[in-house]
Amino acid sequence: AVSSAAGKLPPGLSAVLLDSPRFLSFLHGPGDALAMDAAVIYQSDPAAILYSSGTTGSAKAVVLTHRNLMTTRVLPGPAPPDEVLMLTVPLFHVYGFVFCLRPVMAAQTLVLHTARRFDTRAVLAAVGRFRVTRLALAPPALLAIVRAAEDDKSVAASAATLQVVLCGGAALSPELIRRFSHKFPHVFVSQGYGLTETTAGFCRSIGVEESRRIGSVGRLSPGAEAKIIDPGTGDALPPGVPGELWVRGPFVMEGYLGDKESTSEILDSEGWLRTGDVCLIDKDGFLSVVDRLKEIIKYKGYQVAPTELEDLLQTHPGIDEAAVVG
Repeated sequence: AVSSAAGKLPPGLSAVLLDSPRFLSFLHGPGDALAMDAAVIYQSDPAAILYSSGTTGSAKAVVLTHRNLMTTRVLPGPAPPDEVLMLTVPLFHVYGFVFCLRPVMAAQTLVLHTARRFDTRAVLAAVGRFRVTRLALAPPALLAIVRAAEDDKSVAASAATLQVVLCGGAALSPELIRRFSHKFPHVFVSQGYGLTETTAGFCRSIGVEESRRIGSVGRLSPGAEAKIIDPGTGDALPPGVPGELWVRGPFVMEGYLGDKESTSEILDSEGWLRTGDVCLIDKDGFLSVVDRLKEIIKYKGYQVAPTELEDLLQTHPGIDEAAVVG
């Protein structure tokens, strides 16, 4: 029977002999026989290679170090014992990859949505079944939940245990936040901002009060530095004035794998990383993302941000989603 089954296996697979002396020694030998020399790992050693989203060009292999992962905190302080996190974002994306680290290291309950497409009903059912308290998703998924709640009043009841929705990965319309808050008044939306090159979010809104600043993605995480630069002159800009966001900190990548030229274009000798995003920081330190620098539309001398027009269009009651192309 074994021989006939072996013939059905695809070629190229390694063979493991279960009755070999080496394998039997694992089962019957003393524990120290299995001991292995501890690997010497430094904070500067590569820990993961993730691909950038490639929104303005081809995707690049981003090298993240152990230090990057150690200094990235999904949440400040110890996690509550009854916290249950549900991820609806892919784990190969830096958003999902980083957010799964905390519950895994803390031995907490982590619920994964594994369907190929976002299934609103399945997600809400899982929230109720596993008593999910924190739900991580992207703006399109949040819109799907809002639509379901607007069509069916019982939807909100299925999310009774939910406390916070963690949203990132794309621009989030202020109008969508208002619609969500109207249907789920017991849940607040925590926005975050970051790149694959910054080991996910280095800026986030924490708590109910900060989440009420609709349009902001929160304040910088501990250890993060940021400045707003005029793309034309290279000069630093004062609070409230939009420009390109530059960031520096222990979360910044080592570089692009095997691509020193692209690395030098985005990361300078002092450790500042050019995000390529037009942002502004107000006098209280809250960051707002205006748009991608390369997506700004120049019209008759004016700098027009597509995201601002999209947000304005989505305030119309007859418009759910809008995309501006120039």
